[in-house]
Amino acid sequence: MLPIGSLAKILHPSFAKKRFLLLLSFYCDASYDSDPKQDSTRGDGKYVPRTLIVGGFLAQDHIWKRIERRWKNCNDFYGVKRFHAADVNSITGEYDGWRKSRQIQYSKRMLRILTDQGTRLCAITCGLKARDYERIISEEGRAKWGSPYAVCFKQLLVL
Repeated sequence: MLPIGSLAKILHPSFAKKRFLLLLSFYCDASYDSDPKQDSTRGDGKYVPRTLIVGGFLAQDHIWKRIERRWKNCNDFYGVKRFHAADVNSITGEYDGWRKSRQIQYSKRMLRILTDQGTRLCAITCGLKARDYERIISEEGRAKWGSPYAVCFKQLLVL
């Protein structure tokens, strides 16, 4: 396998003036504001949240390596495999049985790893009222644009 740095030099040799290749990595997740078990669904039985948000962080690869190393160390210290905000907030899953003080301490430590990056880490997000999208956009339009999640994710790519 060819390392990305070598590929970049092949595509844009150092002698080429005014040519730059920038590779950024984006990690994101979706969130919504309603409960599929307690809230309404579409006529076809598919659940559609009231509001859907996709957000994440954009950074250069070497920044992500730094973050991932520190996150792994923190997760190892607390005895969990990965950070999962919904489970941390509800103290379920891997976090079941944690005291509130441990939950807060862990969350602060994980957030600190991100804030330590300063401007080297860019937070971006996109959200929409998913039920309004389903109601207003025609079936043909939704087939072209995709699900509310897909619309938000595509907008993030543009951003």
